[in-house]
Amino acid sequence: MSEWFIQQAETELGPISSTALLDRIRDGSICQSTMVRKNDSAWFQAGSVGGLFEAAAQSTTEYFCPQCKSKVRKPPCFCPKCKVELKYARPKVTEHPIPGMKRSEKPKPQKSASVGRWLQRIKSPGDQNRRR
Repeated sequence: MSEWFIQQAETELGPISSTALLDRIRDGSICQSTMVRKNDSAWFQAGSVGGLFEAAAQSTTEYFCPQCKSKVRKPPCFCPKCKVELKYARPKVTEHPIPGMKRSEKPKPQKSASVGRWLQRIKSPGDQNRRR
């Protein structure tokens, strides 16, 4: 598991998890110029770590049992509290605006070349026949 470290006011904070790092970006305690490092790497400005702010800006979805309202994994699953098998759970989508970033500036995920190749491979056979 990756461990992140943060340099703030000549003090090194960490290790913290990737999730905690994203939460600190979302609450504004880490900005583009904050120095961070992963595991034993060199220090870098957070803004230069590819995909870091894009990951923090993406929305997240949590799921809740429709019967007891406790948090559950994405269905299908069992509710740990009421022990009911769930094929559906109530989703709660949370947007994560980055402090100081205008909504129009929100990073858009870019499709990588490998994702593009993967998408081409999974197209239906009818689509492949039309290209031939």
